[in-house]
Amino acid sequence: MSDSYRDFQMLPPDANRPVIFIGSKEYVPLFVSLTSTLTAPRTLFYRSNTEPEAPRCKIVRYHTPRLTNWQYGCADDFIDGKLEIRFERSF
Repeated sequence: MSDSYRDFQMLPPDANRPVIFIGSKEYVPLFVSLTSTLTAPRTLFYRSNTEPEAPRCKIVRYHTPRLTNWQYGCADDFIDGKLEIRFERSF
């Protein structure tokens, strides 16, 4: 059985607002795949020591000593305006 994740593709193909990913490295390939046709700027936050492969995405390391559930702190900081992101189109 194969699942094409069409149910997760809720962004219209012509979306032009920035897309943010905050999640563990296991989900990066799925995020990249599901958003690969978008021309909108995509920013990916990660916590690991190794930068993930994410073509055409701005990749930002989130520095925290928290190993588990670091995504919550990152999301809180983003919502509170503590993470500065410049959205630039490079493609």
